[in-house]
Amino acid sequence: MTNKYDISDFPRILLLDTNDPHSTSAALVTANTVICKTEQKRAQELLVLLEEIFKEASSNLSSVSAIGVVGRDGSLTGQRIGIAVANTLAWVINVPLFTVSGELSSLSQEIKNGKKFEITKTLHAN
Repeated sequence: MTNKYDISDFPRILLLDTNDPHSTSAALVTANTVICKTEQKRAQELLVLLEEIFKEASSNLSSVSAIGVVGRDGSLTGQRIGIAVANTLAWVINVPLFTVSGELSSLSQEIKNGKKFEITKTLHAN
């Protein structure tokens, strides 16, 4: 069984990166677009950032087909917040939640362009 996927497996992916103690990033990725935002705010502002992304995309949480959390070294508190928010959102809309590795902006562009990405760990499967 492979753990490599592409955008056709999950047509609308929400990616979160809360590892940096001074900034928070999120991206909404489809086959046609990437809306990626990084704010010089702590992870506690993640929900505000997600609201901005969905507003810009003229979309909402229920359109998401999977949620990925970037797993890498960083702020333990930030990681906990990111995983807790992602887990709650995935549970509410009943979509898979997984960790991925990489840098969020380049990873989201690669996914949009059809490159396969590796799920490092499945945290919640619907």
